[in-house]
Amino acid sequence: MFDISCVPFSRYGSYLVFSILPGIRKFFTGKPGLYLRVLHGDARKGEVFLVEPIDDGGNPLCYTTETSPELLRLTTSTGSLEICMPDEKTVRMRGKGVGVRLSRGSTVVVPQGDHTWLLNIFECRTRFALTALSGKVNVPAPWTGVDCTQLEVLGRPDESGTFEIVLEECLVGWHPREHTDSFDACVAGVRQEFTDFLNRCPSVPEQLAEARRLAAYVNWSAVVASDGLIKRPAMYMSKNWITNV
Repeated sequence: MFDISCVPFSRYGSYLVFSILPGIRKFFTGKPGLYLRVLHGDARKGEVFLVEPIDDGGNPLCYTTETSPELLRLTTSTGSLEICMPDEKTVRMRGKGVGVRLSRGSTVVVPQGDHTWLLNIFECRTRFALTALSGKVNVPAPWTGVDCTQLEVLGRPDESGTFEIVLEECLVGWHPREHTDSFDACVAGVRQEFTDFLNRCPSVPEQLAEARRLAAYVNWSAVVASDGLIKRPAMYMSKNWITNV
């Protein structure tokens, strides 16, 4: 539906966003690619993870993108990586025939049993709980005594050919959740949320229907929830780089 290098992938109420960098953010000097970013006003740096589909050997794969309000799909020569945001603080990722690498610099990683890790990302002023729902997930993060200078989250398919992980932003505390809804059910739920929003938008002539849908998505996805000094839901000017109310 839209070009993610120009229009970021997010959802109503969320401070999380996926962007192709540099894209239109010309000042970005890191490794080009798809990034999960956080847009809280006190974050010193917004880029949380570089997201890369990988093969069995851990090599990054070339991909094309398909983006709709409910789903971001990265398609490679061997399979696809799909991303959905079922609520404002949650990211679900599912790989079919591919793995994924999420990488970043300084982090504190605290294991929570065999399948969950808490990631304290001070530079971004946020924390995430990472949970492996299926597949083979490894989180190599060598400890220096102060922090983990380099973090990688590696998700790989199991014998079924798929894997699934979930990231939950948890700024204050984290309580384990049962992620009982399937990935496809999450996608359908977000699709319905956006459709309900679109149906409340002004009507236009048929030849402008696609422009209306894109404009509705930009407005819908630019809304953030109440947090800190923002006392009620508010619309950012953009989730690209004018990330202010």
